[in-house]
Amino acid sequence: MIRYFRYIFYGFLALLLLGTGFFYAYQDQIMDRLKKSLNEQLLVPVHTEKIELSIIRDFPNIQLKLTNVTALESSSFSRKGDTLLHLEELGVSFDLFAILRNEIKLIKCSASNGYIDLKINRQNQRNFEILKPDTSTSDFYLQLNKATFKEVLFQYRDARENQVLAFDLEKVSLSGNIDNDNFEAAFYGTFQVRDLLDHGNDYSFKYPLYVDVILSGSEGGDVLSITRGILTINDNLEFDLNGTLSQNYSRLQLKSEQLNLADLIKKLPPAFSSIKRDRIKKGFLDIDLIVLNESGKVSYHGMANLIGGMVKVDSSDIPLKIEFKNADFQSISHSNLNYLNAQIEQFNLNQVDFTAEGKCSFRWDRSLTFQLESQGNIDLSQINKRFETVYLDGNIAFDIKSNGYLNLEDTLTISSLNNIAIAGSASCMEVKLHSQELDINHLSSEVLFDNKKAALKTFRADINDLSVEGALLVEGWRRIIDGHPYESSYSGNLTIEELQLERYLVSDDTGSVELTDVLNYDLNIHTRIRHFSMDKFQGSNAHGYLRTEEGRLFIDDFSMEALEGFARANIEMSRGLSGGARLQSEGILEGIDINQLFYEMNNFGQQAIVDKHLSGKGNALFEASLELDSNYRVMLPSIEVEADITIAKGEVKEYAPLYSIPKAIEEQPLVGLFIKLDDFEQKLHHIYFKDLNNHITVRDEVVSIPAMSVSSSALDIDLQGNHSFTNQVDYYIRFNLKDVLIKKKNQQTEFGWIKDDGTGNQMMFIHVYGDGDDPKVELDKESSRKYRNSEIKKRMDEALDVLKFKNSQTDTVDVEATPISAEIDTTLFFEALDTKPDSVDVQPKDTVKDNNLIRKILGPKKDTARSSLDDWDFEEDDL
Repeated sequence: MIRYFRYIFYGFLALLLLGTGFFYAYQDQIMDRLKKSLNEQLLVPVHTEKIELSIIRDFPNIQLKLTNVTALESSSFSRKGDTLLHLEELGVSFDLFAILRNEIKLIKCSASNGYIDLKINRQNQRNFEILKPDTSTSDFYLQLNKATFKEVLFQYRDARENQVLAFDLEKVSLSGNIDNDNFEAAFYGTFQVRDLLDHGNDYSFKYPLYVDVILSGSEGGDVLSITRGILTINDNLEFDLNGTLSQNYSRLQLKSEQLNLADLIKKLPPAFSSIKRDRIKKGFLDIDLIVLNESGKVSYHGMANLIGGMVKVDSSDIPLKIEFKNADFQSISHSNLNYLNAQIEQFNLNQVDFTAEGKCSFRWDRSLTFQLESQGNIDLSQINKRFETVYLDGNIAFDIKSNGYLNLEDTLTISSLNNIAIAGSASCMEVKLHSQELDINHLSSEVLFDNKKAALKTFRADINDLSVEGALLVEGWRRIIDGHPYESSYSGNLTIEELQLERYLVSDDTGSVELTDVLNYDLNIHTRIRHFSMDKFQGSNAHGYLRTEEGRLFIDDFSMEALEGFARANIEMSRGLSGGARLQSEGILEGIDINQLFYEMNNFGQQAIVDKHLSGKGNALFEASLELDSNYRVMLPSIEVEADITIAKGEVKEYAPLYSIPKAIEEQPLVGLFIKLDDFEQKLHHIYFKDLNNHITVRDEVVSIPAMSVSSSALDIDLQGNHSFTNQVDYYIRFNLKDVLIKKKNQQTEFGWIKDDGTGNQMMFIHVYGDGDDPKVELDKESSRKYRNSEIKKRMDEALDVLKFKNSQTDTVDVEATPISAEIDTTLFFEALDTKPDSVDVQPKDTVKDNNLIRKILGPKKDTARSSLDDWDFEEDDL
């Protein structure tokens, strides 16, 4: 038996050697036959520079090596006949005996250093349709053990869809089986996306991709299925693949667990350049995504979970943990992710500090338009771990329906919010918003929101060193989020512990505070300030009702304790003509300390009469207005005041202009002979008065004081005049000389009687004017003359009334009119007529005529029978 097998083996070996010799002997003829057979199956010719055949090296497998293989594109596509395929080297190894069974078994196939360029034009013509129609009815079977592509550029361009795909096949292998009805193949290897353009959007990856997929297809080859696959990006982003691909329909499913989100975002193609990649700090994404393409319309469906996510916002990081369930995404046109519709039937956000669930839909059209329904809870205490400048505590529960849009650069706009219910409590230890120069410390509040209103109930906060508490209701609060806070209305009550007003009004290098911005808001807030200050001014227990109306701010029923007294007023603020503010007020002051008023108000910007000069208690009814410039400084010319004032227990101390009065009187010619000023000046250093009442007017930087009487410890005076803000004075003063200006106790002198006003008082008229620091003081002759004239007329009228009364005592007795007594001082009478007789005067009966020249010059002598109308005065000629 063994001998027979030996004969068979030797016979087969002889046939093999004979066949090998036959192939080598007829090698050129076989190559020509293969070329002819191949070109008979193609619509375009295939050119090869060289074909090498090897049988011995891998018998019974036949090896073919083709050099510089070139195939032109379909002639129906282009008359030029551009190159469809070019390979520097193409190697094929197939089973010799399989060919005898009408099978093709490719043991190896390799292609290297070349390119394949597939095109579709706008008329849907394909440059790769180069195979003749198959008319054979015989069975066909191809077994491919391994096909390798190395350094081959595969390019696909579709002019209809504006798509370009270009892959550098660094090293890709293919193996599988093909028959008349089906095929199945394994595709694996590394390649890089050189170009991936879709409708003008660049989705190119600049990172190596690794694929390992099982492909299968049915008869006709129009449907390609991925039964199993893996896609890896840059060795660290891995997806599981499966799905179905065809010309008009495709379905691709991608799954991944623990996908590094930060790496994925960084590797996004240029089409996603609008996403700020540095905002995504970290996170791991579980994703199950289905991509559907139905006649060019692409949609996305699936679920995703984000675990341990971190998003950077400005200088802080926000943690995220998101779960999407039944999420559907649909693009507007083809695969363009810049135009995207999405429907998420359920999502869950689960984080230590924040939980939420709900559903949403959005459209991505350069900006993200969304509709959201969500419920959840925020644990504010956990946020502290994420922010260095924020320390929070409390919980907030919410239930929201909203829609709006998000610009992926920076801006969030909510166009409408519905069915909103947010309730809870929150507290904040410290928040620093440096761009707004706003520090918030120790904030706590109960929070309530609904569709239209937002309420902070019983909140407390320290804001920029202000301790604030109260309750605030905001109607139309969504307009704040939209960037239109002026369209919301604000009401409630606020209590501020201490307010240093100058911090908010004083301008610095950065510009003035826009205080008038508050006029744009709709406010109705009861405000209380327990203590406030403005420079030296101190006030306490201030409260009022703050409201705005038609661009004006009103503080109604304002009251406060200040200056050891009490103030009540109504205040109005509007925009001023100079870019600042205009203030108007009317009110009442009660029990105000005058010294403290001047001190705390910095003496109202003048140095003429200051706090050290005055003391007393004042009351006033006033109306006032003024303007502040753009730096919120008082514009002095704008000050207007009408006030009825009362000052009780007043004192004037060390007021220099008063010292000038005695000295000026002494310096008048001849007056020093009649007056005594030894201690009068000392009395003027400290004057006391019991009550003072008057109406004060301030206008055009001038304080106007109408005529008033002041009873003081030094003297009783009548006073009127003006005092400007520049310390220019113009006062008219009248006082009596009864006690302080007479040398001798006896009112009668050797020169005659001192003028008596009829009540036993002697009157002096003074004009004080000029610079308040160095005023001029003169006798007021005009006022003196007017006074004399009025006294003459008054006494003449009294005398005539007496005569008329006596004449009317009886109707039957005719009584002669009694002539005016000769005791009437005819000098005064003539002076009233502006005449100055040289010799007319009335002397006492027992006085002997004195021819002394000095006595004649000095004027009328004493009358022993002195009348109540006797008068003495200095004439202009005497002085």
